[in-house]
Amino acid sequence: MNPFEPHVAPQGRYDTNRACAEIGISRSTLNRYCRAGRIHPGYHKANMRPFFKGSEILRLWRMIV
Repeated sequence: MNPFEPHVAPQGRYDTNRACAEIGISRSTLNRYCRAGRIHPGYHKANMRPFFKGSEILRLWRMIV
């Protein structure tokens, strides 16, 4: 896990890879947190791929530090 607060814009949208890199966790850990309800993704209407708001990334990072 990344010991430094992620540098993300609170209203920004980040794909799964970028969210994992900012928090410092693997994709499988992020998926586990999603299933447990610790972070809530949004979904693009065109292709239904998940994205994570910067505010959600920061909230999760503060929760697991």
